[in-house]
Amino acid sequence: MNYHQQEMLDIFQGPTEFLVYTIHNVASYIMRPIIQYAYSKQINITQRNMKDLLAAAEYLSVSGIVQLCKQFLEKQHCEEDCCETTELPATHFWPDVPPWERSLMYKLGVFPPSAYE
Repeated sequence: MNYHQQEMLDIFQGPTEFLVYTIHNVASYIMRPIIQYAYSKQINITQRNMKDLLAAAEYLSVSGIVQLCKQFLEKQHCEEDCCETTELPATHFWPDVPPWERSLMYKLGVFPPSAYE
């Protein structure tokens, strides 16, 4: 066995070392699909994970997931059901969001309370 083969064998048989990164404000069950999205550009958005996924994607500036969450919201709710509160202010999070969509997000509790204080 030559030197390079031995080095490769040592690498694969050696102790598994990895770094652990702590990302505050993002739960591990939400971070997993975000990382998978980074590699595959595919993500499973559900009613159950949408709110946390959207908040984490906004926090981490993952615009692709933010857009997919917005599309998910549009599919789940029609515009007519969400126009009761059309005068909600634009926030620094999504100033380009139309009023009906801000209304929906407000109803779902997607915006942090500080955005309305």
